Amino acid sequence: MVPEQAAYDVLGFGETMLRFSPPAGGRLEDARTFESYVAGTESNTLAGASRLGLRCAWTSALPDNALGRRVAGELQRYAVDTHTVVWAKGPSRLGVFYAEESPAPAGPRVHYDRAGSALALLDADAVDPSVLEMTRVLHLTGITPALGPGARETFQRLLHKAQDVGMEVSFDVNYRAQLWEAAEAATGIEEACRAASLLICTRDDAATLWGFTGNAKSVLRRIEERFGAGKTIVMTLGGEGAAELREGEYDEAPTFPSEGKVRFGSGDAFAAGYLCAYLEGSGYKQVQEDEPGVTPLLFGNAVAALKRCIAGDIANVTPGEVLGVLQSGESRFR
Repeated sequence: MVPEQAAYDVLGFGETMLRFSPPAGGRLEDARTFESYVAGTESNTLAGASRLGLRCAWTSALPDNALGRRVAGELQRYAVDTHTVVWAKGPSRLGVFYAEESPAPAGPRVHYDRAGSALALLDADAVDPSVLEMTRVLHLTGITPALGPGARETFQRLLHKAQDVGMEVSFDVNYRAQLWEAAEAATGIEEACRAASLLICTRDDAATLWGFTGNAKSVLRRIEERFGAGKTIVMTLGGEGAAELREGEYDEAPTFPSEGKVRFGSGDAFAAGYLCAYLEGSGYKQVQEDEPGVTPLLFGNAVAALKRCIAGDIANVTPGEVLGVLQSGESRFR
């Protein structure tokens, strides 16, 4: 069993890249300059959760060069522990992607260049799973097992180790059609979905991977039937907010108004906020002192609303700012 006084609240494993985007409204084919951001769904979630008071660590593989150090340094700036990162020697590279952040009807466009990255070529034997023995929750996503044999093997080893030591698993489905077909993805993440104590997915992913459609409550019940009762299942609903089944009880919460247009990282921001509340982190407790009625769904939605106002992929958000959203005159919570 994981000790009560664990060193970390959350350990995440996955790939982090650099995102290059032209200035707001620019097209990639016309761009002469780019803004660069550290971006990876697991590390985005960890950095946001750390900002909200959880003790977080991230393990992965990075090239031992300036770009790898850029990623590690950025996460360390958010107090995310990176000491278990595997530093790849020799000819190794960091994955990158290029993205336009255009509003509707154009919408965001993403072009990945991640083949042969340090994580894709990771030797699973290089990752020490013993760190899980001092961690409360392992956080994984459905992106990682699609990246290559080494990433998939490491993902599975960490998942099995977490089960062996009796720690909770948080799993965010995060289906990426650019990486694998829906049927392959559904099979590839089946074990993680069953093992998870906290399972997060979008409404679109539930429809694409498992064919579950209908109202939020019915979809959540079908997910519970497929992957087992006794877990917390959370589904994000886009502009309608989010819903959950927790200990068999259904709840939902609306979004909060936001004039922010930054889409990248908003789902990870929700996950960071929800995890903080789920684990009763210091930031959530701080907000609860002034707003005792705030639920994990509301807390996550408030963090996501703030993230849409922040450039980059990480929710650099404080508990005080979350409280401000909850107490604002425009808040539907009140």
